[in-house]
Amino acid sequence: MSESPEPAGLPESVQYQPLPNIYQAFAAGASPYAIVTETIDNSIDFVRRQALDGAKHPETLEVKIQYEPVSEPDSTNEDAIIENSGSGRLIIVDNAGGVPPTELSRFFQLGHTDAPPEGIGRFGVGAKRLIGIGDRIKYESHATGYEVAAGFEIDARDLKSTDNNEIENDDVYKSDVYRVDDLEEGHTRIIVEDLNENVWSNLLGRGEKGEIDQGADNSLWRLGETYEHFLRNGIHIAAPTITDEGTIDFELRWADSERAVTVNVPDSIRLAWLPFDGLHPRRYEELPFANSAEIELENALRANITVALMPSSNPLDAGLTVTMNNRNVMFRDTDNDLFSTRYLGKFRESQGHGRLHCTIELQGPAENMPWSDTKDSLDGTQEVTNHLLNVTENALGEYRRQTYENLPKWVLAAYSDEALEAFDDEIHEDIPESVEKIDKSKSKINSPRFNKKPGTSASGKYYRAYPERDGVIKCVRLHSELRIRSDAFVPVKSRPAYQRYFEKEHDHDTLTDLSPNECPNLKRFEVPVYADDPNDIPLVDDITELALRHATEERVLTDETEGVPIWLLPRYLEEFEQQGGEPDTATAIDEFDLEDWRAKYSTSEEVRRGPEFSDPESEPRPEWRESTESQPTDQLIELPDETTGSRRAPDEEDESPNVRPRSKAQKPRDQSDRTNFQEGATDTDVQTSEAGAFENEPRSRGTNTEYIEELRTALDMDNDVSMESVVDTVQNLQNERKRLQNEREQLINYLRELDEIVNFTTVFEEPPDLDAFQENESKH
Repeated sequence: MSESPEPAGLPESVQYQPLPNIYQAFAAGASPYAIVTETIDNSIDFVRRQALDGAKHPETLEVKIQYEPVSEPDSTNEDAIIENSGSGRLIIVDNAGGVPPTELSRFFQLGHTDAPPEGIGRFGVGAKRLIGIGDRIKYESHATGYEVAAGFEIDARDLKSTDNNEIENDDVYKSDVYRVDDLEEGHTRIIVEDLNENVWSNLLGRGEKGEIDQGADNSLWRLGETYEHFLRNGIHIAAPTITDEGTIDFELRWADSERAVTVNVPDSIRLAWLPFDGLHPRRYEELPFANSAEIELENALRANITVALMPSSNPLDAGLTVTMNNRNVMFRDTDNDLFSTRYLGKFRESQGHGRLHCTIELQGPAENMPWSDTKDSLDGTQEVTNHLLNVTENALGEYRRQTYENLPKWVLAAYSDEALEAFDDEIHEDIPESVEKIDKSKSKINSPRFNKKPGTSASGKYYRAYPERDGVIKCVRLHSELRIRSDAFVPVKSRPAYQRYFEKEHDHDTLTDLSPNECPNLKRFEVPVYADDPNDIPLVDDITELALRHATEERVLTDETEGVPIWLLPRYLEEFEQQGGEPDTATAIDEFDLEDWRAKYSTSEEVRRGPEFSDPESEPRPEWRESTESQPTDQLIELPDETTGSRRAPDEEDESPNVRPRSKAQKPRDQSDRTNFQEGATDTDVQTSEAGAFENEPRSRGTNTEYIEELRTALDMDNDVSMESVVDTVQNLQNERKRLQNEREQLINYLRELDEIVNFTTVFEEPPDLDAFQENESKH
């Protein structure tokens, strides 16, 4: 390499403004990793800009980072040389296209950027930040189509000197330009010499004892996580001004004297294709966000939010990934604001949160992105960050509530790609194995509504119910305790979970195979879903008690006993023998009525108090769904008659006066819609504070359509929300309002009882006025 100025075709110097010491501010607080990745960002932006401008560009962008330690004589052996790993130089080379000699100043000119639309560079900082890791930086480039390469050097020690700080604002800072003879056309090389202490150790992830941790934050081992999208899919070339879209492949490598590493793409996340109650993976697309809601919709940032559960817990894969213009800012992170008390609450692996998967993909101008200065987190000072996390909390909340207690490991594991491969086409037809895509492009900025969420609204409850999920758990639990199995008994989509339990989890030696008609009706028996102890199933307790009595009396039920259901015998005979009974020698019972016996002798007081089941001959085998609870009659609004379009008061004649009417053409809510994946999904819950908007609505309105539009506006709902969803939302608000009123009344009663025991006037300086509370309650 020649470092003397070349008169022909080369400028004498590079000039830049303003005061040089300002550049130090760009490097302040940034880790070596953040500084190096800014340079990689510049390479990606530059090659995209070349392609968008129609300039010649490589088919594959290659970026290589090389560390060269300083060689020093060995003080103990004058003929030997050792490497000083504490210093050295860092070389970053790319083939993005190069910069002409006359434009070298762009490398260090404040505010200059080659970022294209939706780039990942920010404020033109990029390569300038390198002064934060070394004292001398050489910028060398050989532009495509040019015969000569050129470079210049920045000495950070000069920038820090007092003399330079005395330069006038209208002066310029200069560096001599030199010719470079060993740089390939289309390539740029940046050399950082006299590295600061421990720069390479930090980039390697070296610990205090010298060990290398490949999982260390801000180490080169994490480059695959930061540039996951570009490594996997290439660099996308598209803009409104060009007609041909395409991609440029991307390769990233780094090396030192001991290793050479090609950066690989992280393994893809494996999702659980859970077909119950709308708990399948969802992707809400084109959600609009901005720092100001006043911005035009077409100018807003656009976010795609994906929420799902994974088949098994893996804290290294779980959590939140945030991507901005295809560059990852956070990667499968569980230690961030989303998992804090302000939003979702703390991430707890012990509760099954290690199965949560969430990604936020933002697209838009780089200057509007809510990333931190070092692009490794969200910028909490920007208003849009709070909106983004609030919406993500709403989308992910129901998935987070699927803890080990209410969604056991074996259920999710049954719906992995590997587990489902073992089943025939019938299973795959009933279990959609793709992410549902939901268009939210027309939502309001910063406040989109998720009108369909996992689960179903539980009447009078503030939480959502999961009848399909609970149904398969109840079935498995009861069958397991009865020592029976019937794969054909369960719905097709439930069979993977049912079969996995009995093949992987069931710990008893014997099972009796039964036909569907021989199995017990689930609705007839109480089976707790969340209990860990199998003995809390009243039916099982009664079978144990029955076997004990019969063993003591030396009598036994057999398959010839009239009235005995065949599903009763496996567990009964097991308990009978454990109690010392001998079926071969005991007297066979001719006739037995289990319902009558349980009504007299059940260990459960509730069973003895009243009938627990209906006529088995008249009741068909149930599906998982429970019957819909009656809706409250004290409606806050009149309900629309969907057949005539007129408005009907809630106390008018109807086949079922307490249930919202449905036209013959309307699809029942408890039918599955496999096409739209909305199995068991209903509208989103809305805060109860909005319920008051309907209390004083006049009964005389315009057309049904106009009235629904007014309701959508009052509830701040999207324009594409159906009339049924609007009415359901209002009913949910009514139920929540009633629940809060009941809780308020209970609190007042409790305070009155407490006041009789403890005199409030001796405890509080200003004791609560219970009479005023009661008066306010009456007004409400």
